[in-house]
This record gives sequence, structure tokens and C-alpha cells, in this order.
Amino acid sequence: VDAIALTGTGVATLDLSDAGAAGLVFGARAATLPVITLGPAIGNAMAGNGSLLTAAAALSVFHQRLPARINSGSPVLAGAKGDSAPARLRRVVVASSSLGGQNAAAVLERWADQ
Repeated sequence: VDAIALTGTGVATLDLSDAGAAGLVFGARAATLPVITLGPAIGNAMAGNGSLLTAAAALSVFHQRLPARINSGSPVLAGAKGDSAPARLRRVVVASSSLGGQNAAAVLERWADQ
């Protein structure tokens, strides 16, 4: 896995939850994985978060570029702020959670012939 797409609201207390879950799955490596998040830029899309994160992750894999991270006041997640940057992205995990307790995850992988 080369990056993770998380809800990442930019609110430290909420981002700690995302960071904690990533830590359980990826261990110490979670702190070094680039994070794709849209929350600080567009707000919380609630039920739409999962589909928007999946689209952002798919575009990142296709273009081999991490999206810019703006308006993030929380340094909890790796790469809290920054410009768009080139990245070698073969696999990206998308993890979406909601206030109602519904959680989903997907792994997007770049096609070998791209």
C-alpha cells in the first residue's frame, strides 16, 4: 500500500480516530504513508465521503499524483498540509467511516499496463 484515503476532517480529535485505525492496520508504517483526504477542502460530505474519497484515490492512482491538502489545522495525519505532489501509487486503501457506525474499506490498484 502506497497511500491511504481517510475521512481526515482536519479536527485533531476526529483525526486521532483515523490515525488510530490506520495504526492498527499498518503499524508504525502508518505514520509515513501519505494521506489523501478531502474533508478540510470541501467539508464533511457525510454519506458521500466514501464515494468522494474513492474517486479522489482513483484519480490519484491514475495520475500518479497526491492531491493538495488545504485548510488542515490538524497535524495528526501524515502530510497534514501540502501542495499536490507526484507519487508512485500502485495501491491505495480507501477507508470511510460514519457517525452511525457504518465503516467500509476498499483497495484500489493500478493496472499493470498503465
